[in-house]
Amino acid sequence: MLGDYIKKMAHHAAVDNVGTYGNNFVTLRALNHLLRFMLFEEDKDRELAYTFLNHSLKWQFEDGIFYDFPRSFNDEKGIPSLAYHSKITFITLLFGVISGDKGRLFIMEEPIMPYTAMPVGYLPYGQRQII
Repeated sequence: MLGDYIKKMAHHAAVDNVGTYGNNFVTLRALNHLLRFMLFEEDKDRELAYTFLNHSLKWQFEDGIFYDFPRSFNDEKGIPSLAYHSKITFITLLFGVISGDKGRLFIMEEPIMPYTAMPVGYLPYGQRQII
């Protein structure tokens, strides 16, 4: 059954400096635990969802851009990437919408601001326009 598979899912992303997974995987893990909580109502999943999301929010520069590497918090050597910034921003917004946590939606104003400076018609690397 799908529920059994979901309960046994492996989680590879961690919040420490070990591993090759980028910070975006930790943000995705936060969303995964939120969804698991909604399915199985296990408090541990809700707790982990917010733990991982709170870690993700620390991988952000003052201008709102999220960086994907390294794992250390508020690292001035963080490597920004529009693609990974977009992924982390979207996952965090989705977390806020699904959880109903209005505070999460409010703090997303800064990460969205860099997009307002882009020229009209600009598409991040790897994206395509659908018309």
